Amino acid sequence: MPLDGGHPNALRLVAGRLAQAITPPDAVAFSRWIADNIVLVDGPRAGSLWRADGAPYLPAIADCLGEDDPSNLVTVRKCQQSGASILGLSWCIFIAEREPANTLYAAPGIDALREMNSQKLQPLIDAYEKRRGKATFMSTTSRSGTGSTTYEKKFSGGYLALANANAAMDLSTKTVKKGVKDEVSKWQDIPGVGDPENLFFGRFTAFRRTRDYKILEISTPEHDTGEADGLGEGHCRIDRSFRASDQRFWHIDCPACAEAFVQQMKHFQVDHEDPARSCMICPECGHPITEAERVAAVRRGRYIATAPGEDRHPGFHIDAFMSLMMSYEDIARDWIKAEKGGERAKKDFFNLVLGLAYA
Repeated sequence: MPLDGGHPNALRLVAGRLAQAITPPDAVAFSRWIADNIVLVDGPRAGSLWRADGAPYLPAIADCLGEDDPSNLVTVRKCQQSGASILGLSWCIFIAEREPANTLYAAPGIDALREMNSQKLQPLIDAYEKRRGKATFMSTTSRSGTGSTTYEKKFSGGYLALANANAAMDLSTKTVKKGVKDEVSKWQDIPGVGDPENLFFGRFTAFRRTRDYKILEISTPEHDTGEADGLGEGHCRIDRSFRASDQRFWHIDCPACAEAFVQQMKHFQVDHEDPARSCMICPECGHPITEAERVAAVRRGRYIATAPGEDRHPGFHIDAFMSLMMSYEDIARDWIKAEKGGERAKKDFFNLVLGLAYA
């Protein structure tokens, strides 16, 4: 006799639906997923889907964050307003939707964490769920004590914990597989406890033997203490990690000689009288690259690892020369201002515009 009392195919139907429910979704590259799903919540394109043409250097970073990439650590040393921060936030949503795993997102200070959540992360989640027409994260805590809170966002198969990197308890008693170290250069040693990076990494111990954990660290840099390996006390954390990576820089092709090179301050010709006429000089042929030529060249550029090696993890550099939110004129004006402002102003220029630690 059929188990349902009259429908012999009922068991097969239930089994089929159960199989569909537990079958992992088809693999999709994070760089493709973010373009199809993430709605920008601030800036001039707020309300529009994220597009790679606005930051052509980000898809290469995104592709290192998927589970099909074997990297355990991905480092991004960046300038300000590079568009890279949205990558880490979007990755947290991607994990919840496509690769469920406990995830730890740490930022330096409770105020920074609260601001990041209210102004960036939660609006991204809300826009994503509205577009999808379904909830990925559980709603805020009910009287029963279930559901999400401001600093722990639960989803089917795991949670996203938001942590103050300068508080030992926030980096304790968690077991996670994925993590983001936001603005890690501003993380400070915790008195009586030690290095917060060691505490953070300790949350991944359960996955170290299987080596299937993944950490994204992203930050503008700070101080350069002068050691070639960056291991000196007080040296910028993100710069130290970048130096230990394969050091990928965005290369563009000169529109005159087609030679690939990295845009650097030493090749930048600042016109103090008319900053709008500032240009990049090709180190190979001497061609003065204009702003219009820069934009086209950046869009066609690519990352090239300058320090490859089996023991080196992916490390990416982002600066204003490759950002499409800045122009040669903007960079020239910032440098002219820094020249007049003393050491502090120059440090800000190196850190925030060039994405470099300052000695």
